Amino acid sequence: MNKRRNFYLDFWKGIACFGVVFCHTYYAFYWGDRDVGNMLKAFFRFAIPLFFMISGYYCYYADNAQTAKKLPNKIKHIFQINVVASVAWLFLQLVVGLFGDTHGGLSGMGDMLGAIFTPGKLIIWLLFNEDPFVKILWFLSALLYMYLAMILINRFNLYKASYVVAIICLVIHYLLGNVCKGFGIEINSIYYRNFLLMAFPFFMFGHYIHRNEKELLHKFSLKVCIFMLLLGELLTIPEWYFLDKTEISIGAVLAAFAIFVLSLHVPERKEKSVITYIGTELSLFIYIIHMAVKLVMDKVAEKLFYSFPKADLVYQVLKPLLCFGVSVVAGVLFYKVMNYLKGMRKKANAE
Repeated sequence: MNKRRNFYLDFWKGIACFGVVFCHTYYAFYWGDRDVGNMLKAFFRFAIPLFFMISGYYCYYADNAQTAKKLPNKIKHIFQINVVASVAWLFLQLVVGLFGDTHGGLSGMGDMLGAIFTPGKLIIWLLFNEDPFVKILWFLSALLYMYLAMILINRFNLYKASYVVAIICLVIHYLLGNVCKGFGIEINSIYYRNFLLMAFPFFMFGHYIHRNEKELLHKFSLKVCIFMLLLGELLTIPEWYFLDKTEISIGAVLAAFAIFVLSLHVPERKEKSVITYIGTELSLFIYIIHMAVKLVMDKVAEKLFYSFPKADLVYQVLKPLLCFGVSVVAGVLFYKVMNYLKGMRKKANAE
């Protein structure tokens, strides 16, 4: 099947990108004993499932031989991004250790390295994708593991079995991340937010959607997809109310599926949108860098608004928009510099 560019899916990637930033930077405000911010976060919980589904969708090829040919490049690409992102965050952690408020100096850097490179953290990184440098990088490790798993799935043609296993993994994820919370049992998120229980289900769902695209488009009309999207977002409200914090809700899964099939119906929509550009070109960069932007912004705001609590409150409320905006600008500048350097290199080689 021809993998034409789906601009509407890129548009939703841009929205999902903002959703991730919002979930990590939102301001907590309460209605009774309930954090309403968590309800707003719940509306964006479709974001990470959607990203994994997109990766799975574009990992489908007409035959196993073509898949086997394409996988090494995908593995190399995501591995390189993993290494660069981890090194960049390690450098940032060392800077924080050097100039931090608590220790500072070389001893602060030593303390920071000692806190990062412990056997326990490295084992957790390997088993559960919890990156020792910054937690958000778990997504990259999980995606790398998923591409490696695809080698075995493709080699032994285990696709149909994998679709079934994906459903089982998602059910286990929901039980550990949501149902247990409903009974007052708190389980560390590393046990359900990892390659096996989060990346695998949604990646394989995306693969399944591509494999059965024509049938799904016939079964789920444009109006049905819109209804499912609205229903999914509405379902997040009772899940938020009864569970307070949810990792991946039923509503989020329904919304992610609806967004995906909806995008297949209208792939050319929003082609020229700024949000589409962000989803196409900047989403991964923003995902990697936005927590660093938040860290710097918080340090600056702490100095500026120390004696102005009302101004600090305005900053906290607007933080998601500010962090997203600064991350977008940083992404645009980064790629302009990279393209300039590539052009200079090509010019030097031509001479």
